[in-house]
Amino acid sequence: YGSDQTFTTPPINDVCANAEVIGVVTDQAYSTSLASDEGVTVSCGGVGMVDIWYVYTAVADGNFTIDTEGSSYDTRIAVWDACGGTEIACDDDGGSGTTSMLSISVVNGSSYYIQVGGYYGGSGSGDITTAFSVSNDDCANAETIDIVTDQPFNTTQATQSGETSCLTSPDIWYVYTAPATGTLLIDLCGSSYDTKLALFDGCGGTQLACNDDSGPACSGLQSSISYGVSSGSSYYIQVGGNF
Repeated sequence: YGSDQTFTTPPINDVCANAEVIGVVTDQAYSTSLASDEGVTVSCGGVGMVDIWYVYTAVADGNFTIDTEGSSYDTRIAVWDACGGTEIACDDDGGSGTTSMLSISVVNGSSYYIQVGGYYGGSGSGDITTAFSVSNDDCANAETIDIVTDQPFNTTQATQSGETSCLTSPDIWYVYTAPATGTLLIDLCGSSYDTKLALFDGCGGTQLACNDDSGPACSGLQSSISYGVSSGSSYYIQVGGNF
């Protein structure tokens, strides 16, 4: 009845419509050896792209980096705003040797489609690594904020800053400039975790106020601060968690 046969199939994420969900990973193995060329033209690395696809959804505003360091072949990466959409970035040899690396700015809640392939249609086995950094992760990059209500935030991918304060957890920063002399109320009411909040007169400056639980606006584990502000002065808001 003949010899045994081996059946092979392309990877599930061979086309953009079946893009594999990806988060922050380190040296995640992949292979394009059985992938096909979907016919999506990229702006770098020549024609032809035997590719696979991933999709990343940003958990906050920030910077997202992708690299194929450690891959066994000449790789290429492109990022798109949608399947069949607009190319955001493309890289051929931005990593070590013939591997690829690129970094893009991402917006909270938006999805980004990552096309991983090879130079001029090349294919092989590779490693993909991704990293995310929050744009307002430190005081020097504090996000300007005005009067807002229930503006979402996320400290999941944040780091602990070096500012000396009542906070010892991963944090993000905002800066508010008072349009007039009065009272500024800041609250984290409705947050999903045990929050902590501090207020400074500048980066590396003086801590003006700090609250962990049961402040003037929130009860329980949520934080809030009420502070008298002066017209034209800027105030730096540090948002984090308990411990």
